[in-house]
Amino acid sequence: LEITKGQVQRCRQRPSETTVDHGSARRCAAPPPHNPNSPPTIAASLPYSTHLIAVRSRLDAIVKPPSVLRPGFVTRLFSNTLVLLIGMALIFGALLILLLQLTAAKPQKLNLTGYDVAPKVVKTPVAGISRALTDLADRKLEQSGKSGSLNLWLERAAINLRSAEFLVLSAVIALVCGMLGWLRFGSVGFPLFFLIGAIACKFYVDRSANKRSKRFGDQLSDTLQLLSSSMRAGQGLVQALDSVAREGESPTKEEFHRVVVETRLGRDLVESLKSLAERLRCVDLEWVIPAVEINRDVGGDLAEVLEQVGNTIRDRADLRRQVKTLSAEGRLSAVVLIGMPIVLGLFIKLSNPDYISKLFSGQGLYLLGGGSLLMLIGSIWLFNLCKIEF
Repeated sequence: LEITKGQVQRCRQRPSETTVDHGSARRCAAPPPHNPNSPPTIAASLPYSTHLIAVRSRLDAIVKPPSVLRPGFVTRLFSNTLVLLIGMALIFGALLILLLQLTAAKPQKLNLTGYDVAPKVVKTPVAGISRALTDLADRKLEQSGKSGSLNLWLERAAINLRSAEFLVLSAVIALVCGMLGWLRFGSVGFPLFFLIGAIACKFYVDRSANKRSKRFGDQLSDTLQLLSSSMRAGQGLVQALDSVAREGESPTKEEFHRVVVETRLGRDLVESLKSLAERLRCVDLEWVIPAVEINRDVGGDLAEVLEQVGNTIRDRADLRRQVKTLSAEGRLSAVVLIGMPIVLGLFIKLSNPDYISKLFSGQGLYLLGGGSLLMLIGSIWLFNLCKIEF
């Protein structure tokens, strides 16, 4: 074929947009020259209009614009939910290894026998990094003066970690959550998920501490009954506390064992009990401490006093359970009102992502942040409304 690409394009242009080259038009309009020596072809046997359509189809295929590029491998990889779940499992496995390294670092014992009894510390890169970060956090906490309060907070929750170790672990968890948010939602998700990770660590410790304190308060009436029975059997107060430490339930067993050990090491019994009440924030235990002080100074039947205090605490516990039962409807309503927008948003996200996608971009982020703030304020108000203190 002797028709060039430029000639066909000029033939296809409209007369109002460009001038017509009569020579090119004649060459386009004329049939291709026939060579008698060339072999017959299918195109030569076809009519001229069909022949020109075939030429135009070939030229359109040549000048066809490239198709839209498909998403790259990295984009398709991070958009896969299974891959994200596997990545999260690997990350939290690494966090578990770091936690084991932090909890395995114990202080070395004094060598008083002359033999090498110090435990051998396995030097690994993870252990070295964890020790360096722990030492740095320990120095910062000592400079700020918050190490004691943080240790007391962890003791209340029965978490076997030092304050510096817990601070490093919380920072790592928050950083991992922020990275997951950045991979999934971009730069906006990093600070949001970082804050969620930090709040989750604090929430876990607070929940463990409150749960442990509540369990201790529920067991206190039975504990006082056991103390009263032991003292009527002829035991002293410290011996009765030792009996509770051996026969009681957790966490009463551990806490009274600590009181007995502190008393045997020379600390005053009343101070140990006050420290126990402050550590667990048990208001009912504060009623027992004045009875012990009065009995030590004045004398009297301490077993009878402890039994009466135990009955009063048991009546308070029954009233507290009754109030909790009556306020169950309000607390359930608060949970439903808080959880309904979250569950509905997740359902729409899974069923129709395009419908809710505008909420995560542009002005939708401001609406999302404002709604979350209002939900937080409303949830705090509802739970404080249903919480009764007496």
